[in-house]
Amino acid sequence: MQVGLSEGVGDGFFAGEEVAPHHLKIAFVEVAAVLRQQGLFQAVEGFAWGESIWKALSLERRINQLEYMISLVDELYPTFRWFLFDGRQRYASPYTVFGPKRAAIYMGNMFFVFNSTEHIRVLTRHFDDLIRAAVVQPPDVKIHLGKLLTELLGD
Repeated sequence: MQVGLSEGVGDGFFAGEEVAPHHLKIAFVEVAAVLRQQGLFQAVEGFAWGESIWKALSLERRINQLEYMISLVDELYPTFRWFLFDGRQRYASPYTVFGPKRAAIYMGNMFFVFNSTEHIRVLTRHFDDLIRAAVVQPPDVKIHLGKLLTELLGD
């Protein structure tokens, strides 16, 4: 299930109401999906500091989300690998490569799907370049999130 962030912000997930644990998990998946699609080092920091689309999310909720992200990254690594690249050095629209036969680029309210081998190879090479250029590698994501959490807590 994918819930739009604008819906999540307005429907009680982040509006200061008490949130059941399963709703918090859905909210985390929603936040993590956006941050992971962007893959940007700056997007994770912007989330932590409540910038841009995250400004309506309270400090308490951002702290809870960061704690939960740290827990899940720790639990799911190495199966779940999150590479953070520097958006000042690289740019990437959200896209997914589904093996050698299909790839899709997210373009706002629609997906552009590729079935040609050459287009898929180009996207795969681009993805590989993003991985190589990541400024935070998967084993270090937990540490990076922990540093952001420490900064938010003022320790």
